[in-house]
Amino acid sequence: MAKNETRFEGVFTDITDKGFGVCRHPDGRTAFVADALPEERGTVKVIKEYKSYVIGKLEERKVSSPHRVEPDCAVYRRCGGCIYRHMDYGAELEHKRRAVEEQLKRIGGVEVSVPAPISGDSAEYRNKLLLPVGKVNGELICGFYAPHSHSIIPCGECRLHSPDFAEITAELLKLLQGKNAYDESTGKGLIRHLYLRKNQKGEFCVTVIVNGKRLPSAEEIAECLMESKPAVKSFYVNLNMARTNTVTGPDWVHIRGEKLLSEELCGKKFLMSPAAFFQVNRAMTEKLYAKAAEFADIQAGETVFDMYCGIGSVGLCVCPDDAYLCGVEIVPAAIENARMNAALNGRGEDTARFFACDAAEGFERCENAFGKKPDTVLLDPPRAGLAPQLVKTLIEEAPKKIVYISCNPATLARDIALFTVGGYKVDKVATVDMFPRTGHVESVVCLSREKADDYIRISVHTKDLQTKAN
Repeated sequence: MAKNETRFEGVFTDITDKGFGVCRHPDGRTAFVADALPEERGTVKVIKEYKSYVIGKLEERKVSSPHRVEPDCAVYRRCGGCIYRHMDYGAELEHKRRAVEEQLKRIGGVEVSVPAPISGDSAEYRNKLLLPVGKVNGELICGFYAPHSHSIIPCGECRLHSPDFAEITAELLKLLQGKNAYDESTGKGLIRHLYLRKNQKGEFCVTVIVNGKRLPSAEEIAECLMESKPAVKSFYVNLNMARTNTVTGPDWVHIRGEKLLSEELCGKKFLMSPAAFFQVNRAMTEKLYAKAAEFADIQAGETVFDMYCGIGSVGLCVCPDDAYLCGVEIVPAAIENARMNAALNGRGEDTARFFACDAAEGFERCENAFGKKPDTVLLDPPRAGLAPQLVKTLIEEAPKKIVYISCNPATLARDIALFTVGGYKVDKVATVDMFPRTGHVESVVCLSREKADDYIRISVHTKDLQTKAN
């Protein structure tokens, strides 16, 4: 068959974390096809061609997977949120387990048996909702972006959120009618996003993100919303006037209600500002932190550095009160929350300190804080993983144990490869399905010091491993 053949018979063997079924084009290139599952076969029409792969459309499914199910969401195939609603949940969990195992082997060079993901409820688990706002026929709308676009798909209720999110969103949208929606193509318009966060008690913090210096009538809007929806306890406006894909701007203006939302996690109490990071699935976060605490096994009097501490939740949940804890986070508002949360849980500066700075810079500040090197380092970085400088610093300082929490198996594997060259070995691995029905999975890995190899060698591998991870 010619390289430019437009149709072929595809036999699907895998599925990606973007929800594309994987098969082979007759010329050997990999083909990625939407709405196809492993164990299926059908006629594929090529719609885009690249040097090493093709994008296809499934025109006829001739053999269906035993794991195929009917999606339970009316906008599933148009919305860019969930990607596995056409596959039963058990098959999704096995795919995620295998994906982590394969990334650790292919990129990290580590052959380890990854257990099945720890799982929980696969619906109504998210405590955070972020909705872009647009305008259709003179009316404000909000919803989710369609895949690979910024076209908004209105969604009355999302299966990942409890119904009260939709009720509050609908009421807020009514109160904002008459105002202009932000237009990315022109950089004009006011209302950019609606942002809702909910705590365990069912209380909400609501933020309207605007392209301007203020939201006109913000006080009246907040008052009306909080009167009609008593679960709303806090109302903010975020100012984002930059022409960028970054959702929030640097300025958070408190309009009405409480400034901080309270939460409980692993028996600890937390206060958080809307700017601070907090895991979106509270129930599974408790299971994740419990596994991290088991792996870390921190003893009385030991010293723990939490290098991406956020509001202090990881360190305060994992590090016992009779050990020393030092946290680092680049967001100043989160560090303010972390210090407050430490005090809220009975910890003073004699055993718990937090610094607002970059993780690599913060390592030295943590050492100076207590005059101690760390016995254990906790890592929970963003999807991009660790900066090579931080990896180098950790290998130089040689903590006995590193517990690495990751939402991206590829960058996790890349960083583990660097650690293994620098003298660490993988002791334990676990996965947690923090984001059911989406392509994301959380992992936690325990690394221990094995040998004192020359850490300088890691620089030779960094660029190649970065490329593999991407």
